[in-house]
Amino acid sequence: MQGSPGSPGPLGPLNLLNEFGPTAGALAHDPTANTIKTQSTGVELSDVMVEARFFNPYSPSVASWSYGFMFRNSSANMFHSVIVRSDGQWQHNLRTGSVESSVLVESATSSHIDTGADRSNHIRVFALGGEGWLYINGGFVAKLDLSGLMDAGNAAAGTGFFVGDEVAGESTRFVDFTVSGVS
Repeated sequence: MQGSPGSPGPLGPLNLLNEFGPTAGALAHDPTANTIKTQSTGVELSDVMVEARFFNPYSPSVASWSYGFMFRNSSANMFHSVIVRSDGQWQHNLRTGSVESSVLVESATSSHIDTGADRSNHIRVFALGGEGWLYINGGFVAKLDLSGLMDAGNAAAGTGFFVGDEVAGESTRFVDFTVSGVS
């Protein structure tokens, strides 16, 4: 079944070992900090599945928002991120040492993303070697090129990936945040 945890893309079923979660939480917005707000897992994996359901913090007519995952976070400012945005786009970025080193690997609009107020998006990312797969709300969205950073590293849920993507006093809620090892 497309979108099921055991069958990413063309590989067929994978073995998953739960390492973290499921857990729920909220990431408070702080537009003055200019940093990504995260809930880290402390789980250091290279081949990983991360997933959670994120709740849109407000309508896109109020302000922009962004949320998603950082993974393979092997040291300060070295990670992949997969982000869902209030304009209906998803992005895959790679950072290799500094904010200035961030590279947009790929981005597209997806009909799978629900941007409405009081709505949510379930995001699931598989990383296996140099490849990955992105699912949003149960639908396969894209194959990801993860060859730029394949080291084991931490996984985290995050919000406020871009300046202006936060409203003071608001927060981005998530549920069922889970990290599993993939083999």
